[in-house]
Amino acid sequence: MNKLANNIKSLRLSMGETQEDLAYALDLNSKSAVANWESGENVPSSENLHRISNRYGVTIDQLMNDDLTSEFSFIKYFCNVNSADELIKLFMNLFPVILLESEKSNLKLVEAIECQKNLKICMIRGDNQEEFDFYYDKTSYIYMELIDKEESVSANANLVSMFLLCAFYNRIGKGWDGIQDCFEFSNKSLRKKELKRFISEIYLSRNLNKLNKERSEYHLLNETILELIKELKYQKKLIQLSDYFMCLRYFLGLVDNNLNNAINQQIGFAILNDLSLMKNKYVGRIYNYLDELKKVQ
Repeated sequence: MNKLANNIKSLRLSMGETQEDLAYALDLNSKSAVANWESGENVPSSENLHRISNRYGVTIDQLMNDDLTSEFSFIKYFCNVNSADELIKLFMNLFPVILLESEKSNLKLVEAIECQKNLKICMIRGDNQEEFDFYYDKTSYIYMELIDKEESVSANANLVSMFLLCAFYNRIGKGWDGIQDCFEFSNKSLRKKELKRFISEIYLSRNLNKLNKERSEYHLLNETILELIKELKYQKKLIQLSDYFMCLRYFLGLVDNNLNNAINQQIGFAILNDLSLMKNKYVGRIYNYLDELKKVQ
C-alpha cells in the first residue's frame, strides 16, 4: 500500500474508528470508499482529503507524503489509565519550576513557587475555578513584581513555565471537554465503548480549524512569553532552559503563526532533536513523557 493508504488507516485506527465511522463522518454512502482508499485501489477527492486532514489534525501534504503510521491508540491509552487525573499529571513535569541557589533567601519568590505548586494541584483536581483563579493571579502578580524590580531571574523562568502550562491546559480543556465522564466507567469494556463514542462523535466532530484559529486568543500571551524567553538568554545558567521553552512552545502547538498544529509539532520535534545533540538537560522531560505514553499502549 502507498503512504496515503497507510496513513488514512493508521490515523483512523489511532482514534478507534471503523471504516464505517469515517465514512459516516465524511458523508459517504458506504464504507467501501474508505476501504478502497486504504487498499490503495482509489484515492480520496481533494474535498475528502481536506476533510480527512482536518478531522485527524494533519496537513494534506503529511497525509500524502509522510509516514504517519503508528501503533498508538487513544482508546487503549485512555482505557489503561486509572483516572482523568493521570492524564494531567503526565504533563506537569514538562513545566519546570526552578529556584536558583542564589535566590533561595528571597521569601517572595519562595511564596510564589508555593502558589505555583498549588496552581498545579488545582489543575489536577479541576474542580474549583475560583481557587485556580486565585493562585493564578497571585502567582502572576508576585512574579511580575519581582521581574519589574529585577530581583529574581527564577521568577522570569517560572512565569514562562506557568504561562505555557495554563495555555496548554486551556487548549486541552477545549479539545477534550467532556472526556471526564468516560472515567465514571470502571469496567474497561464499558469505558472503551463510551470513549469510542466520545472521540468519534464529539472530539473528532469538533471543528479543528476553529480550535486552530483560537490560537489567536494567545497572541498577547505569546508575545509576553517570547519576551521573557529572550530575557532568559542573557542568563548563562538559564540558556538551556530558554531553548527548552522555545522547543516546548512548538511541541505543544502553543505558537501564534499561520501553520497548523501538525507542522508546528514537526518543528518542535526537529528542535528537540537538535537540543538532544547539544546535551540540553531539560529535554529528557519530553522524552520521559513520550515514554510514559508508550507504556499504556
